[in-house]
Amino acid sequence: MMKIQKHPDYLIFAQDSKSGELLDFPDVPRGWGITIDQTASKPPMEWMNGAFNRIDKNMMYLLQQGVPEWSEQVFYPVNAIIKYNGIIYIAKVENESANPISNVNKWTKLIPDASTEHKGIVQLSSAIDSDSESQAATAGAVKKAYNLANTANKTANTANTTANTAKTNAATAQTKADSAYTLASTANTTANTAKSIAETNASTTAKGRVQLNSAVNSTAENQAATPKAVKDVYDFAKNAMNNFIGVNQKWFDVTNERLINIIYTNTTKKPIFIHVVVWSLSSASAVDATLFVDDVSIKFGGGGVGHNGAWKMANANIIVPANSKYKLNITNGTVFTWLELR
Repeated sequence: MMKIQKHPDYLIFAQDSKSGELLDFPDVPRGWGITIDQTASKPPMEWMNGAFNRIDKNMMYLLQQGVPEWSEQVFYPVNAIIKYNGIIYIAKVENESANPISNVNKWTKLIPDASTEHKGIVQLSSAIDSDSESQAATAGAVKKAYNLANTANKTANTANTTANTAKTNAATAQTKADSAYTLASTANTTANTAKSIAETNASTTAKGRVQLNSAVNSTAENQAATPKAVKDVYDFAKNAMNNFIGVNQKWFDVTNERLINIIYTNTTKKPIFIHVVVWSLSSASAVDATLFVDDVSIKFGGGGVGHNGAWKMANANIIVPANSKYKLNITNGTVFTWLELR
């Protein structure tokens, strides 16, 4: 069973090096091959410090950001996830130099705003006279509408009582009865109007009584969302974000725990990222390696001159989906580094 790893120390290799002890690696795209031309295959300490310093800084960037920021220098595949101006986007198609804001046909927000056409993040409103179709009514708004209807109903009841009293007094005073009758008739009209308003159901075109709805997949336009519905959407979005690769994950050095040609299973319930570096056992032949993920194999090998100018090195990076099986086969070589982001 794999051991639980300790929290990383977040130190950057050679971050406290003295003046002159750290130089940028002179040719990153070529890699260690540049040492053949310039240092007789013996990279100096300053170059080694620069190379490992560069790796640690890139890893620290991923740890700090969680989701990488969009860059016009990167070619993005379908379903790539990036952050731009504090908003997380997912790629619809492969693209390069396509700004997420001005290229809506290539990028889409991971969690869109809610509308009457689709679900998303919704803002609450306590107004009872708003025409907005992009917000959800709060319990406070419903209460205001109810209070208005209740007041109208009480006014109607009071008016009806007054009318009945006037009708009783009409037996002794016809003149007062006629006046009271008129008053009662007017009050009755007012009562009917108030009652009609109180019994009117709310819609997108008129105010009135409203029924609550806790569903998150309803298309109804005559009901108001409950706080539970909003929480369900929020929990769904939060759970989706927690499943992104890199979120709540850490790098682990499992070099001493992984064996060649042994099948391992990703049991983390999330995709993991694997970085493997292998080297040959002699300078006579190049290292030949294959990474297997389920039924897919990825061959890699060769590489420039590496350690002590003799062994040949190669590396591979791969994402392993949740519950997938993976293993490493090597011909004429051994594992130099095996890192897992999990």
